[in-house]
Amino acid sequence: MKRTGFAPLIIGMYTLPTGLVILLGHNIWAWDWPVVVTIAGWGMTIKATLYLIFPALPNRMAGEKGSGAVPPRGKGVAGEKGSGAGGEKGSGAVPP
Repeated sequence: MKRTGFAPLIIGMYTLPTGLVILLGHNIWAWDWPVVVTIAGWGMTIKATLYLIFPALPNRMAGEKGSGAVPPRGKGVAGEKGSGAGGEKGSGAVPP
């Protein structure tokens, strides 16, 4: 989300209409299982609204350094040679 900054806006644009449709069609506050759908609709609507108003909110929630979910770029296994294809040395491809 930090690379471009568009992810919160896209999430908000898709989640807000979905949450509003759930609320318009299923706003039932009875103490039974339908209240779960209503609470989910309210949660989606509130989250989408916050994402659209404050697009940097997910980055602040993840922390300054990020969540660590994206591994660093590299060749793969440490010390591995020729992990690509296309005639690199040790890749197993036969040169023409």
